[in-house]
Amino acid sequence: MQQADTLGYPVVLKLWSETITHKTDVGGVQLNLGDREAVRRAFESIAKTVGERVGPEHFQCVTVQPMVRLSDAYELIVGSSIDPQFGPVLLFGSGGQLVEVYRDRAIALPPLNTTLAQRMMEQTQIYKALRACADAPL
Repeated sequence: MQQADTLGYPVVLKLWSETITHKTDVGGVQLNLGDREAVRRAFESIAKTVGERVGPEHFQCVTVQPMVRLSDAYELIVGSSIDPQFGPVLLFGSGGQLVEVYRDRAIALPPLNTTLAQRMMEQTQIYKALRACADAPL
């Protein structure tokens, strides 16, 4: 709760787990928490839900982040993992709760220079939306 006090409200709590990739699938995200009591309840809820759905060993802690509210915003996913066959793998695509529904993502093997990173992003639909925003007059 001290971190939430320092950041200022509202905040977001997100599950921190080395074994769970999609936090929302296990109740690991609580949004728009407006005070200390809401943060406490959210922490307890995340710990309980994760424990019930996948086991308490998958709950390491939570992260506290400022709640960002933007109109005309896009949620992105950017990540990395270690593939047993290929080694490090990078991911870029549409994020948010529907990341698995839309499956709008691209992967690449590092190292990437600017051109290779752009080519990876160009494989996604979200890239087109981002380009349209960048090309729009202010």
